Amino acid sequence: MRALQPTLSRLPTAGVLCALAGMTATAVAAPVSVSYGRFIETKTIGSPIEAGHTLRVDGNLVDASLPSISNALFFAPASTTLALTAGWLVEPAQNRTVGVNIDLYDFNHALVASDVFQGITGSIAHSELKASNLIAGALYQLVLTGTADQVGRYALALTAGAPSPVIDVLSPTSPLASQVLFDTHKGWKNAGVTLSNGDHLLIDGKMTDDSINAVSNEFTFTSTAGALSAGIEWIVGQPDNPERTIGVNVDLIDSADMLVASDTFVGLQGEQGFSQFLATGLEPGTYTLRFSGTAPAGSRYQIHLNTDLLPPGFQPITDVAPVPSVPEPRSSVLLCIGLAGLGLARRSRRQLRQR
Repeated sequence: MRALQPTLSRLPTAGVLCALAGMTATAVAAPVSVSYGRFIETKTIGSPIEAGHTLRVDGNLVDASLPSISNALFFAPASTTLALTAGWLVEPAQNRTVGVNIDLYDFNHALVASDVFQGITGSIAHSELKASNLIAGALYQLVLTGTADQVGRYALALTAGAPSPVIDVLSPTSPLASQVLFDTHKGWKNAGVTLSNGDHLLIDGKMTDDSINAVSNEFTFTSTAGALSAGIEWIVGQPDNPERTIGVNVDLIDSADMLVASDTFVGLQGEQGFSQFLATGLEPGTYTLRFSGTAPAGSRYQIHLNTDLLPPGFQPITDVAPVPSVPEPRSSVLLCIGLAGLGLARRSRRQLRQR
């Protein structure tokens, strides 16, 4: 950086601002973290894991009725090698996770590598996985299995084309069982809990992998209630809004893969779309809630699932990040021309004063 400072100091102010504008306009965010909240869950990361970039995977598993853990992640490394470091809590009792095994499979589901146990430090067990001779850009599957009596707790750090990353210190946590998070465009979760009369559940969609347009999130659960209703909100906004989602459809499917109910569009509230559905006369059993849509540059939605006969009303998504204003390429050019003109005018006035 020191070698660049003299060069930058000699550049006109307009030139520096133009360079920064161009960098801002072309910057692309890469996925940096994925969270698992259920014992049985599959996710797909659409953006390739670039060489030198680290993907953090956090497991805060809450459905204690399913002691066996199976968390799968589909991803594509943009490198021929990768390294993974894993850590999981063996105490306290409510977060104890045992029998952990991490396997990497290729697109033919052939085993590529498995983790090697490294020992226990304090309350955290550690392992590492290294793989080489991978096909850059090809699809791979990482599968973590194990057992937890109450709340499973683990963390993984995966880096493509670099030495083994470092895992941050794991702290015991007990996430809210009344909330489910989807943070990839393509994901499936099994709640492992049963909804009964009077129960409410929030399903929160915060997409991070913006290279996939089609959103497909499926949530499987058990219900003993005679009715299920939902209120669905999603960000519409302007075409350049990174949280914009369009073509939303929400279906309730029974265990025989038969359609039970679909949402009905209600209208727009500000820059958020709103829909509802109501299903009555339900038999106790397993159901799947399927959310689909299109999000060219990201996605943001919420589903408020109730067991009431009256669907919940509109509840705005309040933690929406403001959209940074990035100049269009044409605007950047005009800005540069204007700044250059101001610089020339100032220089001319200085020369006139000197005469």
